[in-house]
Amino acid sequence: MYYHSEIAETVPNNAEHNAAGYKAMLKSVVMLKNSGGIIHRELPGAGKPTVYIPLVYSAATTGRGAAPASARPAFNPEVAGEYFNVVTDELARRLTGPADEKGNPTVSPKDIICASAAKKVIVALNVSNPMVFTEFESEVDAILVGFGGDRSSWLPDKAFLEIIAGKAEPSGLLPLQMPANMETVEKQFEDVPRDMECHVDSDGNTYNFAFGLNWSGVIKDSRTEKYGVPPVVGRPPE
Repeated sequence: MYYHSEIAETVPNNAEHNAAGYKAMLKSVVMLKNSGGIIHRELPGAGKPTVYIPLVYSAATTGRGAAPASARPAFNPEVAGEYFNVVTDELARRLTGPADEKGNPTVSPKDIICASAAKKVIVALNVSNPMVFTEFESEVDAILVGFGGDRSSWLPDKAFLEIIAGKAEPSGLLPLQMPANMETVEKQFEDVPRDMECHVDSDGNTYNFAFGLNWSGVIKDSRTEKYGVPPVVGRPPE
């Protein structure tokens, strides 16, 4: 005899549905920047390229789900190792952060020993809302955006890594606008569609609704023809 919960578990959690879900997540990734074609189709016989994945410092949290400060690689090294030769940072032997509840020192940003300063920089972002790119966009070579932020489903590292490694061509389009600056955010109306001044990057591309890149450049297909039109805006009641 099966309980309803046991039956329900077999519906989403099977190989066929998991594969379809992953394919959908892969297709949702949007490539916003790709200067010089740094992200491109995998070259046969080229072998694994070497990449630098930095340690990311996370400050201690309190309250429900409290956790000490930590420093972890931006991508899972084991998963990244399937596609790249990975170089990452190290931690100092003696940590200098505040003591935890057992009296042991925790990690501080000063404890991260950088392994490398990368000459080509690829940024992968997991977002749930529009964001301002002005502070860093001109300093990086490629930007990928996934929509697996705090209020949506989890996006696995593998989806980003397959695209960066050139095994899957990016095909996602922006489902929202990316503002030019915080002044734009403050001026826009919450109930008016697409009223933002959008960020224009150092390659001249505008991060507007329905924008996205593939290996060939700006995506132009039936989707962009359908969605890349002026929004329907109502009038206030008379």
